[in-house]
Amino acid sequence: MNRIIYEDTSGNACVVTPSPNWVGTLTELAVRSVPEGVAYSIIPTDDFPQDKLFRNAWKVSEGALVTDLPKAKLIAHEKRRVERAELFAPLDVEATIPSRAVAAEAARQVIRNEDDAKQAAIDGVVDEDELRGVM
Repeated sequence: MNRIIYEDTSGNACVVTPSPNWVGTLTELAVRSVPEGVAYSIIPTDDFPQDKLFRNAWKVSEGALVTDLPKAKLIAHEKRRVERAELFAPLDVEATIPSRAVAAEAARQVIRNEDDAKQAAIDGVVDEDELRGVM
């Protein structure tokens, strides 16, 4: 099966997947689905990433679907921040208890140090595979 891809005015990749009931050609579907005057490509489903981790970083380049690495890094940083907040949450409570505050702050510093290392690793990657490995 093939899908239609095109880039919208914001630079985001748009994917048109034919309905199982579609009986026309993909070109006919593109005429109905893609804004007038916008270039599109028809690519095999197998050319799409297996997971959609960086879906919001996809873009169309020379008729192919690629991942915009700077956008993918932003997605990775957001996931890193969410993970850090989840790790901090129980320690935020612990920090309000005077007898546990010092230990909670020490545990928070360990999380900060690990997060700093992960942030630097994300910033330093050179391709999507390496970024996936860091995450």
